[in-house]
Amino acid sequence: MKRIFFGFALLLTSFASLAATDTLVCSTCGDFKAKAKAAGAGIHYVVNPLSGEVRKYNVVFIVRRGLVPREMPVEQAVTNFAKFAVSKRNSPVRLVDTNALPGNAYELVEYPQLQATVGNYLKEHGIGYFQDMLTYIGAMGSIVGFDIKSLDLTIRVHMPDGSSALFIYNHTTQTWEMVQNSARDSSNNIVPETIEDVSGGPGHTMIYQFNNVQDLASFLDRMQMLGVRITGPVGSNPGRPVVCVTDPETKVTTCSPG
Repeated sequence: MKRIFFGFALLLTSFASLAATDTLVCSTCGDFKAKAKAAGAGIHYVVNPLSGEVRKYNVVFIVRRGLVPREMPVEQAVTNFAKFAVSKRNSPVRLVDTNALPGNAYELVEYPQLQATVGNYLKEHGIGYFQDMLTYIGAMGSIVGFDIKSLDLTIRVHMPDGSSALFIYNHTTQTWEMVQNSARDSSNNIVPETIEDVSGGPGHTMIYQFNNVQDLASFLDRMQMLGVRITGPVGSNPGRPVVCVTDPETKVTTCSPG
């Protein structure tokens, strides 16, 4: 009877070992082993995308002990890719000054087709970064279960006027795409994509500070496109803050000099 019971326990352990391999993201948790155990039986990669730390566990079921996570060595190709992703995070790329590309972040937000143009530019002109990225990804072709999408590959695009936006690599479409609400003008203000972004939503307030006349003019044009009410002499002094508020009852957004 003991032999049968022991054989059954081994069988359960074997089934657990054959469970699918997956990747778990652990940005804030401090216990990687507990994260793997909570995911159940199987082989789990646990990734901290902020630090690039990757651990691997085989969680097995053992009779009278339950689920037991056993740490395994992480493949060198996975470790190398994680280090690359973290070390190259937000790598700067400066756009050339040409009519085919946006001259500032307001143009980038207002004309979505330019975002695709910038994405293509990154693939064609970020040759060193892009080739290194493909090399690291290609090295993991034989590794089963590790999801490369758990580590973001990002580039900070700088436009001729000093404004910028963050682009992230889409592994599915193999294209660079702009990260939502990441565009900032040369005065470091967020460039609103929707009317809700202007103040942060009903009952919220956003203060904009402009270092130059061009940013202020582009901001006011953007507000007009979004249908935001402008009150007071906002455009008379770029050094004066602009305060934008959305009324919690009427939902009307208004910007005025601070």
